[in-house]
Amino acid sequence: MSRGGSIPVSGEGHTLNNSSSDEFTSSYRRFSVKMEAFVEAVRNNSKYIERSSSRFKAIKQKGKKHETATRELFTMGMDFIFRNKSMSMTANEWHDFYHTVVPVAYCDLVL
Repeated sequence: MSRGGSIPVSGEGHTLNNSSSDEFTSSYRRFSVKMEAFVEAVRNNSKYIERSSSRFKAIKQKGKKHETATRELFTMGMDFIFRNKSMSMTANEWHDFYHTVVPVAYCDLVL
């Protein structure tokens, strides 16, 4: 099936169908390893942790600067992870984190 002539929606040639689940799993793992190294480097930098704490408090006090709080939520979430040195993040948790920021930023109500 295709929409608009040559753009495949499903079946052969579709981006998701051209990649195996093993490729996605491998990509998740590579991303997780890079993020783990990044977080470890930040956690070992006491000056950055101090700035992170100050930034976190300032955002909480001032509130969001933009219509949606995407930037503030991302920054606060990363600062939380940086400051909690015993917190480890799996590949799935990193992807969950990134996939949560935007929907929460646009959320008006939580049931």
